[in-house]
Amino acid sequence: MHLGGDSRLSSYRLLWIALTAATVIGGLAGARMLEAIKEPLPHFENPFDLSAGSAWYGGFLTATGLVTVLLLVWGVPVLRTLDLMVPSVCLGQVFGRVGCFLSGDGCFGVATDVPWGVILSTSIFKNPVHPTPLYEAGSYLMIFFALLFLLQRRKKDGVVFASYAILAGTARFLVEFLRVNPRIVLGLTEAQVISTFLIASGLIILSLQAVKAKLNSAAGFSPL
Repeated sequence: MHLGGDSRLSSYRLLWIALTAATVIGGLAGARMLEAIKEPLPHFENPFDLSAGSAWYGGFLTATGLVTVLLLVWGVPVLRTLDLMVPSVCLGQVFGRVGCFLSGDGCFGVATDVPWGVILSTSIFKNPVHPTPLYEAGSYLMIFFALLFLLQRRKKDGVVFASYAILAGTARFLVEFLRVNPRIVLGLTEAQVISTFLIASGLIILSLQAVKAKLNSAAGFSPL
């Protein structure tokens, strides 16, 4: 069915409203669910108490899944759309980590004697610790600008999203060495394990797109 200009515009608006809702609702719900798996009691007693904490990766994975389903249902290119959305997600992480720093919510690092170490009023420890939320915020801010650069120059769908997965996953993996989190497998924290899968996913996307480009070139097709 052919859609006129107004109808097509309305359809796009509806799609972006749905994507925004899926990102916000899926992000909040997924973040809470992953944290509830780790600490069930405070979360199930009062599921709407945001002070009980949330897990970023749970929100990211859930929101990405919901957005992907919506894009498939709408028949919209998935990787191309994720490329457009992910810089905003990365910028949201910057503000989120600054918020963590200002609230002193417990995601700080191990004790340190570096000059920029901070003492938390909410902690039982009175020694300076690494301000790891600021380390992450700074990393994500640099990644955000890198994504904008790539978005302007991309030639294949999925490059920006895959680059985010690799860069953000690496940033979190490295910062985890300075955070006080339990090691669950092979000396790695939960976040490091998820980061590893995120990095691997980005590398797979880039590899598949490179193979696709070579096959198209061999077949005489020009990429869009």
